[in-house]
Amino acid sequence: MKIFTKTLATFCAMAMIFGMFSATVFADENEPQADQPVAEEVAEEEKQDEEPAAEAPASPAAEEPVAEAPASPAAEEPVAEEPEADAEAPAQDSEQPVVEGSVEVADVEGQEAVNEDETETLFANGRISQDDIDANGGKLPETPGSYYLIEDVTVTEGAVLNVSNSTVSINLDGYSIAYTGTESMYKVGVVTSTTTYSSGITLIIFDDSANKGKIFADWDNGYTGGGSVDNWTNGNKIGPESSESGRGGCIQVEYKNTFILDDCEITGFYAAEDGGGVFVSNGARFEMHGGKITDCSAAKGGGAVAVHASSNTNIAKGEFIMYGGEISGNTADFGGAIRCNRAKLYLFSGVITNNTATGSQGGGAILSKQDKGVAPEIRLKGDIKIYGNTSSDSKKANLYVDSHTNVYLGGDLAAGAKICINGSNTTEVVTDNHDYSLSSFVCDNPDLSPYTTNDGNIKFSASMPKVAGYQLVIGGDIKLRAYLDLAKYANPKTSVSYEYSYTKGSKTVNVEKNAAFRDLTASGSYYTVDIPVESACITSPITISINYSAGQVTGDTVTIEQYAKKIIHGDYTQKAKDVAWALLYFGSFAMMQFNINMDPSMYPDLEETDAVINEPKPTVYTIGEGAPYSPAQDPDGAFYGASVAFLSKTEVNMYFKKSAFTGTAPAMTVTYSGGATETITATLNGNYYMYTIKGPTGDGFAATLFDVPFSYEVGSVSGEYSIETYLKVVEYKYHGQSQNILLYLVERYYDFAKKCQQL
Repeated sequence: MKIFTKTLATFCAMAMIFGMFSATVFADENEPQADQPVAEEVAEEEKQDEEPAAEAPASPAAEEPVAEAPASPAAEEPVAEEPEADAEAPAQDSEQPVVEGSVEVADVEGQEAVNEDETETLFANGRISQDDIDANGGKLPETPGSYYLIEDVTVTEGAVLNVSNSTVSINLDGYSIAYTGTESMYKVGVVTSTTTYSSGITLIIFDDSANKGKIFADWDNGYTGGGSVDNWTNGNKIGPESSESGRGGCIQVEYKNTFILDDCEITGFYAAEDGGGVFVSNGARFEMHGGKITDCSAAKGGGAVAVHASSNTNIAKGEFIMYGGEISGNTADFGGAIRCNRAKLYLFSGVITNNTATGSQGGGAILSKQDKGVAPEIRLKGDIKIYGNTSSDSKKANLYVDSHTNVYLGGDLAAGAKICINGSNTTEVVTDNHDYSLSSFVCDNPDLSPYTTNDGNIKFSASMPKVAGYQLVIGGDIKLRAYLDLAKYANPKTSVSYEYSYTKGSKTVNVEKNAAFRDLTASGSYYTVDIPVESACITSPITISINYSAGQVTGDTVTIEQYAKKIIHGDYTQKAKDVAWALLYFGSFAMMQFNINMDPSMYPDLEETDAVINEPKPTVYTIGEGAPYSPAQDPDGAFYGASVAFLSKTEVNMYFKKSAFTGTAPAMTVTYSGGATETITATLNGNYYMYTIKGPTGDGFAATLFDVPFSYEVGSVSGEYSIETYLKVVEYKYHGQSQNILLYLVERYYDFAKKCQQL
């Protein structure tokens, strides 16, 4: 093949001499190198420099538009307008004549060039095979273009991308890359002095197949790790003699170049200094659009990613932008997942969890500290989750920032966002009027709580009030009792609000109430507020907020169902477990009845009577084994029947024939067990007067009172009634009707009430 190629090249050269055809035609006939002429005229360099940019790979753009991706943070966070960006030097276009063809860069490119006859068959049509890699010195492609794997491959040497303003795109296509080299698998960009460097290079590694591939460090076959020399560190000092070595176990991105990872995994890499997976140097950018970085480690900072900038404030900061994906299982001395050193983090979506910082500096997930007078910057947005990471200091387990780090909301937070942060009296998240839930911020320091300042920002303090815990109160009505630690804000200016919503048929009902300080109950060092919840709404999320002079604190969202299940599965007495089980059964059937009640076409409606109240019915009912029931004194048969509301406060409605009374409806006198009395005014209901009995407290009958009768007098009618009486009537009437939801509800309520009595 080489002989044939050389013969063809000789023939082409002769043809050019005689004007038979041009070098352009020759390049077209050698497809793999069509856009990458190795030895062109100096006059053609500008044209050739533009060609690779025009050849940006189409595949990743289909999922994550490459042309738009670098601009994403700028679109919402105008990076170019920030002070640091304004002061960047050297300017990328006007002050880089070397990029356009300086001797230094030309020399570097010339060193990388190989004979045409040896490269014409490498990575043919963009395919990457093991044979191609072996023929390329054990390296992945270094020539701009679009490539894809056709098999699992092993890479033994690190590659360097140094053609300015070009793109290398690699689609794993479901296959994997095993790396056994000692330096970074890819070094994106070459820096040799403060004015000599290659820039505008983009490396894209992605996978658009269903079976996502990965890049892994093959420790079993020779990988020892370490990373590469970072040639732009310590201000403007350049060169190995003054630079940090061992940075970027898998990928190192140098000044003003970009690496994009999308839908594939980097795993198992190690850096002797920083950035076990990826190292981002001054002015460089790493975008993570999806995929994973897992099980990487660094001897110093950033087990997965390290982002740096020079202490020279005129040098652009490095950037890491996370649009999605997962960073987990990584380890470093500090910054178990990410080290942010005089740099910028844009965390817009994704999960950072289960990472570890082994040293005292902390930052199990992220360590961000001012260094040499240059402050880092972190922007949060969307559905970002930072939780479940560890550190030797538990107060520094997740996102650990110092007082000089600028933390912002770069947009609205999603409902599921969760950001565990160290928090201190100086920590502040600038919200810029973006939407968020305070419950999305969890403080690693248990002594501190997040709160919203009057200017809308988020701060942390030990002296702020907080929701300390909850208790479930079960008795005819069901309540969630919140325990509040009001700290120094136990004063008349403090109030507590709560809200939840539920659906009645096709209608959504929002419950929003506020309890003033005088409505709270002192309980030891705490204050409590009780939130009544209908049994049909035991799955409705409840949000509790404490409103005070300095801002607002919102507790975690809870449901009655969660607490009932906690009782069942926790270390509680059997009686409490029995009640919780009964509540869940009762609640589930109450929810079904709740929905039925909202449909006016479905009857009966928890009544002793049949469908319509105006239909005449007998006043005597048979209970149990035939025992008759009637009021003690009802000579005219005025008492018609009753209905009981189970869904929230347990109340009894008693119906009397309007025709049995002359003139206006008489008032009813009710006497409860213990001697408490109540006078009730009738409500006209068709041909009947209805009296609503609300229990001795006026807040419904507790379950422990279900079998305790109350006596009543209305006109010439007197007698006794109880919830148990009603339950027995319904059970008798609907006995044997196995599909009747009313019977189920009554049975569950009866069981629920009996269990509550045990308390």
